Amino acid sequence: MSTTASSHPSEQDALERLHKVMVAFVDASRGFLDEQRLYQFVCSRLVEAGLFECAWFGHADVSSGKILKMIAHAADSEDFLQELKASLGRPAWDDPSSVALQKGKVIWIKDIDAHSAGQPILSNAVKYGYASVLSIPIISNGKPTGALTLYCADRERIGQTTVSLLTQWVASNQGDFVRRTSAPRQFSDLNEAELRQLLDLIPQHLVLYGAFGRKLYFNRRFLDYLGLPLETLLYGENARQVVHPDDQNRIMGVFVPGFSNGVPFETEVRVRRKDGEFRWFLVQVTPVRDGDGKVIRWCGTSTDIHDRKQAEERSRQEKLALREDIEDRKRAEEIARRNVRDLRLLIDTIPGMVWTASSSGAMETANQLFLDYLGGTFSGIDQQGWIKIVHPDDTELVMRSWLHSVATGDLFNVENRIRRSDSVYRWFHVIARPLRNEDSQIVRWYGLCADIEDAKSAAEALQRIQGQLSRATQVAAVGELAASIAHEINQPLAAVLMDGSACRRWLSAQSPNLIEATRAAERVIRDCNAAAEVVRRIRALFQRAEPEKLPLELNDVVAEVIGLLKGDIVRQSIAVETHLEENLPHILADRVQLQQVIFNLLTNGIQAMEKSDHPKKLHVRSRRQGAEMVLIEVRDHGTGLKDPEKIFEAFFTTKKTGMGMGLAICRSIIDAHGGRLWAAPTNGPGATICFTLPLQASASQ
Repeated sequence: MSTTASSHPSEQDALERLHKVMVAFVDASRGFLDEQRLYQFVCSRLVEAGLFECAWFGHADVSSGKILKMIAHAADSEDFLQELKASLGRPAWDDPSSVALQKGKVIWIKDIDAHSAGQPILSNAVKYGYASVLSIPIISNGKPTGALTLYCADRERIGQTTVSLLTQWVASNQGDFVRRTSAPRQFSDLNEAELRQLLDLIPQHLVLYGAFGRKLYFNRRFLDYLGLPLETLLYGENARQVVHPDDQNRIMGVFVPGFSNGVPFETEVRVRRKDGEFRWFLVQVTPVRDGDGKVIRWCGTSTDIHDRKQAEERSRQEKLALREDIEDRKRAEEIARRNVRDLRLLIDTIPGMVWTASSSGAMETANQLFLDYLGGTFSGIDQQGWIKIVHPDDTELVMRSWLHSVATGDLFNVENRIRRSDSVYRWFHVIARPLRNEDSQIVRWYGLCADIEDAKSAAEALQRIQGQLSRATQVAAVGELAASIAHEINQPLAAVLMDGSACRRWLSAQSPNLIEATRAAERVIRDCNAAAEVVRRIRALFQRAEPEKLPLELNDVVAEVIGLLKGDIVRQSIAVETHLEENLPHILADRVQLQQVIFNLLTNGIQAMEKSDHPKKLHVRSRRQGAEMVLIEVRDHGTGLKDPEKIFEAFFTTKKTGMGMGLAICRSIIDAHGGRLWAAPTNGPGATICFTLPLQASASQ
């Protein structure tokens, strides 16, 4: 056997299908005027929905009162229907429809096979594959006048809930099953003609229903709202369209059980106005009873609540928006609190002492590391109380710099000593920047104190070591200078000897030439002074004395060093070209240290050209660089540099016998004078080493 739907739906599925049939019946009952078409509609829909495989309506024969006749039917097997029709003319009280008619109650045989023994009709049903049967009597005036009989091929498909709902549905619509007239019911059937005018005058939408829920009357106010005639609302198949599509199934779920229960009920529904707009109505339905308490009619009223619903929706949306706003604010506050905690934790874990100050310069807060350094509290550090923790020797510098920054908004950047909780002072690099608002006004200062005590100590130790290395380099250079010193001393001494001999000859002559003797004596004095100056410079170069920065003529220092190296220059046939800018301003420098730097650069250039195939030339240039600096440039034509930056590192050397300290010490000397030493790119062979020094005015500042 087969159906149009699934052969084995679950009971939940069966209930849903039955609900659809009931909804379709409500629409169909308004349009069918004869009972046979209505019966046939019910039978066909129950079979087409896959609920039953066979459905038929039968009425009692008037003449006998016992034998049923079939007036509507639908089945998947016409043979079974023909045999069933043939058996109706004979007494067959095993037929469930006959039993339901005789007893006036529902007959449900869930398992036909278990009850088919000796029962021809039931045995015939088993033969055609039917498993269960349900017969519901039709009652009129307290007496059964017919029955709706349903055969099902699956005994599990129809359960007690489905049977109960189907029985209740048939009972609530028996008025339609028992009697159908040929024309719509007229309002005069109420036997109160004056009531029509009264109902039309009621300032509310009103509907009258029959005892079982069939619509009977709409008052004029409701008809004017809908813009439809009464006949369309009572019998038209499209009458349901006046209800919003989203509300139709929900309304059926309220009205069907409401009419069955016999008690007042209400619901809210959207009803379409004649201009197409749906408006919300409160529908309230109340039963009308006769003297025996039996429900004979239902009265329904519809109150327009559209404006109230919109106001409630707006209020709901506003409350929802307010709730969301409150939740957003709470989340924002929680995020802000968490951010503050995280920021405080971050500040407290920074490896530095962080502090804040007001726009006027008063200290406000400090992180935990600062508090621990000070002894755990920040009290007493008010407008100027913080100066108490600064070393007395640094107070003036710190105070002057801080007041200047607060007044101008400039970066505060100083190095000073701060007292620890155990009264020990340590060096700190203190820096602070202002926070400005949209108008560029300072609202707060944020500062950081970085401990540089160890760095300071290391720098001082490094400076001492560099001094010692510089001294060692000077001593190591003695051997290299010996030949130059001897040459420099020999020249003035030889001149003294020659001029002395000449003076003696002029004086021992038969006629002494006093003028020539005087000139010879003056040359002796000059050469003696030159020798003394050579000795003085050599002693100063090797003397262990503190650096003494004095105004110097840089070109003179260059000339002195070239004079010291004249012996090496001549011995190696090196051409020295000097381009010294005239009238250079004085620089402020230590003469001996500056001589040492120039001596080292020239010596490196001379040594670099010892095995060079290029012409041996040494270029020395001096000139101003900008408004505040003077530049010295030394270039050779030697082998050049493979790694220009590495040559300034300590202990790095390209010489087999070199110590690797010369250029490192030279850079430290130039840095100490506020200048810079570097290797410049060279076009052609050789290398170029440059250094700059500030002019005297800049150095003084």
